[in-house]
Amino acid sequence: VKVKKAIELGNGLPDLVKPSEVLAALKEAGFEILETQDYGLTPNPDSEIPWYDALEGKYLDISGWKHTPAAMWLTNKMVWAMETLRIAPKGTLDIHTMLFNV
Repeated sequence: VKVKKAIELGNGLPDLVKPSEVLAALKEAGFEILETQDYGLTPNPDSEIPWYDALEGKYLDISGWKHTPAAMWLTNKMVWAMETLRIAPKGTLDIHTMLFNV
């Protein structure tokens, strides 16, 4: 629950609900559900690349470098500098640090 709430806060999301609750609400609203799939539970049949691949830290890959510990440390320092210089609003570092620790 703590991680869920942190993600909701950091990403400005409303209360996240289970996929079954979303489907029930759509049906109640009159939508016809033709197909559903949770790619977190089953792989994408059209791709060999797992959904979480972009989130894995890879030092030799430009798109994956941002998820390495070095890049996350550097980003934290840059957010601190921007908030200190008042380029970023107050509280930005708090949200960044909270998401970093989730």
